[in-house]
Amino acid sequence: SYYNLKLSQKEFTDTTTALADKYATHFATVSKRMGYKVAPTEPLINYLGYDALNSKKFKKAESLFKLNVANYPDSYNVFDSYGDFFVAKKDTANAVVNFKKALAIKDNFETKQKLDELQGKGGYKLTTDELKKYTGEFDLNGVTLKTFVKDNALRVAVEGDKEYELIPTKLNEFKVKGLEGYWAKFEMSAGKPTALIATQPNGISTATAKK
Repeated sequence: SYYNLKLSQKEFTDTTTALADKYATHFATVSKRMGYKVAPTEPLINYLGYDALNSKKFKKAESLFKLNVANYPDSYNVFDSYGDFFVAKKDTANAVVNFKKALAIKDNFETKQKLDELQGKGGYKLTTDELKKYTGEFDLNGVTLKTFVKDNALRVAVEGDKEYELIPTKLNEFKVKGLEGYWAKFEMSAGKPTALIATQPNGISTATAKK
């Protein structure tokens, strides 16, 4: 079948543009044979891009985000993701350009928040006592997530994994420091968290508070 794309482990793990190049070449060939444009799915390439970005494989990440921008120019998300790439590279000018392109396609609070932060606006601060109301233990399909305050910051630890700092962005919502595209939202009842909704590049999952 035209659609069979054989990818090696090396192409997934190396730091070069080989993976994006192979996707681009393969789907260009498929499109030519089919007589209409066929492209790899946006969420798949986005996920691979963030995976490379969070592993600091910048060249690989950029090639994947650029591939999505080329294939899905009407999607706000591809420009938002490309903006995250430039934030990680500390290239503020290009990050601002891409976040503005994303917002021109669709108004999105998280993108606006990131743009405001880059332009020196906004900044949502919470006191240590305010952070403490988000502490607790949550069950995510049998895995325990624990939130706690340390060094005046809210942190989350995944069972058997390292801890991450959560930075407040608005009421009950936080971004995960050092991981682009990762967010946490708390569902609250009577001032206590009942659930933690985790957003990541490959989907959304909900962890319920342990009694």
